[in-house]
Amino acid sequence: MSAERRRDVRLRPSPDLPARASVAVDALVREAVEVVDLSAGGLAFARGDSSLEPGARVELRLALAGAPERSVAVVVRWRSEQTVGAQFVDLSDDAAQELRRYLGELLERGASV
Repeated sequence: MSAERRRDVRLRPSPDLPARASVAVDALVREAVEVVDLSAGGLAFARGDSSLEPGARVELRLALAGAPERSVAVVVRWRSEQTVGAQFVDLSDDAAQELRRYLGELLERGASV
């Protein structure tokens, strides 16, 4: 998705406020991925095997600093050789509130865009 179409500012997690994620490879296997940036609407993550196609719906486990890990659904919007951009779908009110809290903390600490 181009920056012009993006509604939300994307912020990079920081070492003192990490964001961890894993993606379901299949029913039994999960792969840890590096969260490159995230916003209220989605995230980008690095994945060595970027076989995920745009339009694919994927289940992520996402853990933001200070919050428990939770399952979130995303739809892949774009991919490059090693990075995948995805949009959150059907995010619960609790998850959205937790994400806003985390992004606010990143902004307060001067996170890079």
